[in-house]
Amino acid sequence: MTPKPIYLSRTFWFNLLAFLVLIANAFGFLEFQPAPEVNEYAAIVISLVNIAMRLLTRRPVTLTP
Repeated sequence: MTPKPIYLSRTFWFNLLAFLVLIANAFGFLEFQPAPEVNEYAAIVISLVNIAMRLLTRRPVTLTP
């Protein structure tokens, strides 16, 4: 199979978005401060979405276009 560029990967963009939200929250850029258990649920949801997207993926990803 022909690999696709990483910028076409839904998994890559989802993980990047999740990372940016977590970093923004850690540095106080978000006014909303969730309860600690919400962060645990977020980690569970992120993990489940990653597993689902991995199962849907058919092509490998490459860093070069």
